[in-house]
Amino acid sequence: GLIELAENLAPQLILLDYMLADDNGGDICRSLKQHSSLGNIPVIMFSAYTNPQVKFEDFGCDCFISKPFDINELISLVHKHIASHIP
Repeated sequence: GLIELAENLAPQLILLDYMLADDNGGDICRSLKQHSSLGNIPVIMFSAYTNPQVKFEDFGCDCFISKPFDINELISLVHKHIASHIP
């Protein structure tokens, strides 16, 4: 699964869509953030899904961006979160 893949790859940042074919990005984000060795990896969630009852911050993501998004805004967020998590 994704957790095992992240353990093997040790990414500097994870981009995660909320609506996935086989899973829920929010649940995956929560699992990543609760994991002992993966919890510090920044997670940027994105989605076109709109529901006022869903609070994306509650999943533990470092930030959320809604679709459609400006590519320059996404690039800026990626740079910001990678830079702030470099040891």
